[in-house]
Amino acid sequence: MNSIEIIDRKNSLRETMQNIINVCKAEVREMNDEEKEIFESSKVEVRKLNQDLIDLKKTLENYSIEDIEERKINKEIKTNKTKMEFRLLSAINKIANNKNLDEFETQYIAQGANEMRNAGVTYGGQIQLPTELRADYTVGDTSGSTVATEVPFILEPLRGKNVLSDMGCRIITGLKSNVKVPVMGAINAQWAGETASASNGASAISEVELSPVRLTTYVDVSKEFIALDTADAESLIRKDIVNSIQTKLEQTILGSGYTGVDGIFASAATANTTDFSGLTSLEADVEDANVGKISYVMSNKAKAVFRNMAKSAKTTELVLQGGEIDGTPVYATSNVLAKNFAVGDFSNVIIGQWGGTDITVDPYSQATNGKIRLVVNAYFACKIARPNAIKVGKVA
Repeated sequence: MNSIEIIDRKNSLRETMQNIINVCKAEVREMNDEEKEIFESSKVEVRKLNQDLIDLKKTLENYSIEDIEERKINKEIKTNKTKMEFRLLSAINKIANNKNLDEFETQYIAQGANEMRNAGVTYGGQIQLPTELRADYTVGDTSGSTVATEVPFILEPLRGKNVLSDMGCRIITGLKSNVKVPVMGAINAQWAGETASASNGASAISEVELSPVRLTTYVDVSKEFIALDTADAESLIRKDIVNSIQTKLEQTILGSGYTGVDGIFASAATANTTDFSGLTSLEADVEDANVGKISYVMSNKAKAVFRNMAKSAKTTELVLQGGEIDGTPVYATSNVLAKNFAVGDFSNVIIGQWGGTDITVDPYSQATNGKIRLVVNAYFACKIARPNAIKVGKVA
């Protein structure tokens, strides 16, 4: 791992550890066995990552200028490529101070703008980040040298670290204009005699249409921070932007929704669940819809109730144990409000994304506070293909 990846991983582990501490403090209790195991393993990994970072710095210190230059020359001779990295902070700093972007930065942003244009969505910021992990550019009129860039996809955590992804929701990227997604109904197969004609067993195929909806947010960053332009600062600014987008997207889909973005809890038909029997009844309703893999998503308060709810008066066994309800995975997040929960096959939740990320650098509205405002725009939509595959509930 490079230093940015190491720091990202450390931040993620520390966040997990802090969340465990916060839950224990809120519930005024000690850690359970599962929490202790996660906490201790996270602590061990953080120590290892710290050592990895130290080792990496020592290795770099041992490089001589001659060694670095020789490696660079040999690599260029072999591949005719020079690797460069697009630094978001550097671009923001230049724009905020009315400085020109270099040729590489200009071409990289142009690719992002072209991607959003092809997706049929509008953009107006000075920076458009493409969704490609890698892109090649030709820089210079005479040398014809190719610049290969390795740039982390700024919305990649929406696939890897999002509760929606963990639940099994389908995330589709690279969309253009409106998209219709087919939804297969039940197939009506029938028995027939040996020579009888086969009846039509074709299923009814419906479809849901996804249309891009603008999701906008902003992040205020101090001018001193932007001037740092270090690997750590780059990692933090990317994480702030990702968290801002991710949180709003999750809150909307795991809430009452928005026009063009279906919300799992938009339905007023919320079953009040007071015991394990009521919970299994909801599961049965979902299973009757002939769904695939079932899981739960719930608020942290609902999780706390289920962790203290006995399955029956005849047993001390609790409803939620080891992150599961009777073998069914449970995902808890603060983005589900009150004591709500849902159970179902969440692969029926289809989330679409159009183009990359549009960033407007605003150095004026927060100038008196010594800050630069980054206005972020991205385009998403969400449709629940089969509403009967998901049931929602609420605990007392």
